[in-house]
Amino acid sequence: MVLKCTALSHTLSAHRGSSHYTGENVSSTHQRMELREIWRAALYTIFMLLVFGSELLTGFENLPAPQNVLLSSIDMIHLLRWSPVLVSGGSVRYTVEFQGEHEREYRNGLWQEVLECLDIVHPVCNVTADISSNVDYDLRVRATQEGRVSPWASIKNMFNRQDTVLTVPGFNVTARKESLQVDFTEKPKSIVFVLKYWPKGAEHQAVQVTSEQNPFVLVRIEEGVTYCFQAWTYVEVIHKSSNVSELQCVSIPSTLPSWVAPTAVTASLIAVIVVSIILLVALQKHLHLMKYFCCPKEMLPDSLDVDGYRVKLYGEKTNSETWDTVLILPEITLNSGD
Repeated sequence: MVLKCTALSHTLSAHRGSSHYTGENVSSTHQRMELREIWRAALYTIFMLLVFGSELLTGFENLPAPQNVLLSSIDMIHLLRWSPVLVSGGSVRYTVEFQGEHEREYRNGLWQEVLECLDIVHPVCNVTADISSNVDYDLRVRATQEGRVSPWASIKNMFNRQDTVLTVPGFNVTARKESLQVDFTEKPKSIVFVLKYWPKGAEHQAVQVTSEQNPFVLVRIEEGVTYCFQAWTYVEVIHKSSNVSELQCVSIPSTLPSWVAPTAVTASLIAVIVVSIILLVALQKHLHLMKYFCCPKEMLPDSLDVDGYRVKLYGEKTNSETWDTVLILPEITLNSGD
């Protein structure tokens, strides 16, 4: 371009010298040639500026924006994912930013960088720590490569952590003689486990416990009893619970041998039968004694025996079906003086 401009300058100088040499009688042909050269030089200059300008702009926005930007949230773990940008010329790195309600309303739409996702290589970013409120969040990502930067690509719909998906907890119950140990699958600290258990066939006696411990140990259980379990998860900050797990039942081992229980039942039954027989035999043998103690016979006192007649007492049985009426008069003593 410099050489072309120098040639144009020499051409203009030559034409000016020729015009001065020939005076004011320059032909119209020479004027048209001069104008044509000027326009040609001007067009060439504009073209070169466009070429150099595009080369300067190439270093800023010549990478394609990331595609398929999605945010998935399971059990309060929020992951932003996107399709990798495939270009030649070196590795592509990514930067992620977020914008919450506070940034939109009170900070003029400011975007905050996700510190864990600055110049990362993999097309995934954990934004759990930055999604800290139950409000709508917007997230975006862009690609960079050796000074070249792509446009920002955002998620289609804003995200609220209340939309997280809580999975049904898996757990395993280990039975011991005096306790039960429940091992849950690993969950974030913000999630608590809710366990419900009861003796089999008596769900109305169900006990519900909430625990952040893993494993969780249950005490105050009865030996030889089968317990049934169900569990779910709960997140207090979003007031949300998962679905309930399938029913699991576990039998608690007993310290006594397996043959002891049926033997004890049989022995108890035999003892009851033997005792019943002994009581019946004793009752029949000593029936007259029982009658004597229950309904004893009273002997007639001598004072009631008047002139050989025996007075029948109430309740005394006789061989005769008739009754004799006896008149008992009081004894009267006459004084000789009367």
